[in-house]
Amino acid sequence: MRHERLSGANVSASCKNTHIIGCGALNRRCHYSICVNFLMAVEENRIGESFPDCQTALRKGECIAFTMREEEKEVGKGLYFVERKEVIKTPIAKPYSSTSKRRSFSSTTKPTPQKSKPKSIDEEMMGSDMSVAINAAIHRESKTPSVIKPKKGETPIQFAKRYSRGNK
Repeated sequence: MRHERLSGANVSASCKNTHIIGCGALNRRCHYSICVNFLMAVEENRIGESFPDCQTALRKGECIAFTMREEEKEVGKGLYFVERKEVIKTPIAKPYSSTSKRRSFSSTTKPTPQKSKPKSIDEEMMGSDMSVAINAAIHRESKTPSVIKPKKGETPIQFAKRYSRGNK
């Protein structure tokens, strides 16, 4: 896009324009700068098969960007131009050169974390609220599930009856 085209009403076609419109014809939000570029391409008869939904909306008179663009042309300046703020550029880290030292794994091992001995419920309750103590007690009880297995020669029905009575 040539620079001279981006003055006056054409400034809205700039890639620095961040104004977003709600397009009722397409039922979505669109960047106004894209719409303006589309309308400029239509005016210059260089649109071809691109943007078929927009072309249909324009023919039906449902394109809101067309109305906005006409307002800008009448006034002679970009009414719907919201400038994009400059992006803060961060320096890129220098890649390793062939003469620099390569990273290698050190032979030192990290100390393994020590397993803390389990605290009693009274110890956990000290300096804590009651819900923490209750959760700790429930957690301890659920750690040791009882496993019931069928006895030798027992049918699945006999096993289910024994299991339901709580006989282990």
